Amino acid sequence: MPKVYLDNMQIDYEDTGKDSTIRELVSALDKELGSLKRFIFEIAVDGTDAPHGWRGGEVSGRKLSECAEIRLTTTSVEDMAIVGLDTVREYINVIGETIEACVKDLRIGSPSAEAAFSTVFEGVIEVVKTMDALSQGTIRYNMKLFKKKPEEYFSPLHQKLETITNVKKSGDTVLLADVLEYELKPLLEEIKEEVFH
Repeated sequence: MPKVYLDNMQIDYEDTGKDSTIRELVSALDKELGSLKRFIFEIAVDGTDAPHGWRGGEVSGRKLSECAEIRLTTTSVEDMAIVGLDTVREYINVIGETIEACVKDLRIGSPSAEAAFSTVFEGVIEVVKTMDALSQGTIRYNMKLFKKKPEEYFSPLHQKLETITNVKKSGDTVLLADVLEYELKPLLEEIKEEVFH
């Protein structure tokens, strides 16, 4: 049976079935922590920090009986939401810069435009996913993170991505550059100004 620490305090945890996994331990603790608006954010097993994305990885599938020590660190929902908001804001800035580079490359016919275009397209999708997750969290935990509901921008962003996809398929790089510069970039700027505090 491993020693289990939650925020550096040893806790009692009984593995009644002798087959429990780290995922089951974390799930049980997350349920208890939910009313405190906290959740498990980081984990170290036998002195090794788990990589980002550990909840879905092999670390969470390990049996408790295979571990000597598990250290779990919690964070507040509010702190995590602030990190998420800062990340989205920064990512919108990066997408804006990448749009500028992509537009320049498209207008001169540079082959590097393709990589920049992919970064922009995938970046917008990630921004929508993250804003949606944050929005769901605001409902669940009764927080006010946004000035305006981000969901109002999901459909316009989706429509812009469809337009961009169709223009890209047509091969008209000048029009693609225009759509990126004069339609997508201003929409992202509007989101940054209107949605975030």
